[in-house]
Formats: sequence, C-alpha cells, structure tokens
Amino acid sequence: MIPVSVVIIVRNEERNLPRLLKSIDFTDDIVVVDSDSTDATISLARARGCRCFNRAFDGFGPQKRYAVAQALHDWVLILDADEEISHQLHRQLLEVDYTAVNWVYRIRRRSFYLGRWIRFTEWRRDKPLRLFHRTRGNYGDDLVHESLQHDARERILPGPLLHYPYDSIGHHLQKIDLYTRLRAADLTRNYGFASLLLRPPWKLLRNLILTGGFLDGWQGLVVSVMASIHEFLKVARVLEKKYARDTYKQ
Repeated sequence: MIPVSVVIIVRNEERNLPRLLKSIDFTDDIVVVDSDSTDATISLARARGCRCFNRAFDGFGPQKRYAVAQALHDWVLILDADEEISHQLHRQLLEVDYTAVNWVYRIRRRSFYLGRWIRFTEWRRDKPLRLFHRTRGNYGDDLVHESLQHDARERILPGPLLHYPYDSIGHHLQKIDLYTRLRAADLTRNYGFASLLLRPPWKLLRNLILTGGFLDGWQGLVVSVMASIHEFLKVARVLEKKYARDTYKQ
C-alpha cells in the first residue's frame, strides 16, 4: 500500500464506478463523495470498502475541495468515475517518492470514444493535475473545469490514465449542456458577437486539422464538431446571461 487517498466525486455512476474501483488496489483509503445519487452508486462503493459521504452539489471545485478534506492521507489522487488505472500507471504510482511533498503530478490521459481510442484532436494533450500533497494545493470555487491551485513543482506521469467520457453522442450532448450552463454562470469574460462568430469555427479547425483529428476517422470528426458546439454554446450562454442582466437593469 502507498500513503495516498483516492478521492472520487460521483452522481449516478453505477455503470462506471465498478471498473474504476477494480483498478485500485494500492491504497487503504478510497473516499467517495456523492451528490444524491438515485442508482446503486453508493451501495457499490460501500461494498468495495470505500468511505462514503453525501453533499449537495454546488460546483466541481467546491465538491472536490470538500472531498480532499475527508482524505486520511495528505497525498491525494483525484479520479473521476469514468476513468481507470492502467497497469502502466499502477506501476508508476508505486514508484513515486512520497517523501518529496514539493511535487504535484500530471497524468497523461487517453480517451475512448465511440469504439476508438482517440489519438489526436486536443484530447491528445490531456494531462490533468491529479496527484498532490494537500498541504501544497487544493481546488478553488470554479463551478466547472476546476483546476488545482498549488505552489509546488510539476512532474508528468506518462500513464496512461484510461478515460471513458461519453457513452454515446446523446450523452456527450447532455454533458455539453451541463458544462456550458455551469461555465456561463462562472465566466466573467466579456464576449461579443465576434466571439460567437469566430471562436466555434476556430475550435473546429484546431481540433480537426491543426491537431490531426481527421486521422482519428469519423470519431475524430465527431470530437471536433462537438468541441465547436461546446464553444458556441459557452459563448452564447455568456451573452444570454449578459443580455438578461442588462435587460433587468433597464
């Protein structure tokens, strides 16, 4: 066992959670923070020996910060229910020097989408910060796309951390709807018409051509188009919020 607490925030993850928990056998502390799941998520977690907590969801940042506070160990590995520890990453985690608290670790992540491992698009650069000593960093108040704030030096574990983000195109669209609503509530950036016109096609170009998404076949095209849709809805919802606020002031 290594002196690391695994921390997971969940809601209705009965399909994904067993795969993740099966890949975790290197720690004596797994913390699961639920947000009022209506499926078997918590019973599955308890059967695996996880310490389970429930907390009303008020944003990904606050939820993860609360979860980190429940950990028994100061070293924390943050995971999502739709992820899985690969054999290579398992070995790398065992080799980390946990006496050196002035390091935080990014982990290369590989995503599986519509029957294919995605090698290109912006996803190929995915290296989230996941392993850290909680005296050196924690999460802020971001509602979505939360980031770890820290004062340590960064290293990269080559992983991969396996990722199964979306069950279907419909599921992908549902997540885009959720994330853009939360992002619009969180953003203070002053977007305008030019942003709505130019940012989505630039996102498509960047994913499909500049980062080689076309090499991932039709799945790469779908990823690229979805990224453009995400960008469009994010900007449009920020403008919608601004319009509603200005109208109220009148």
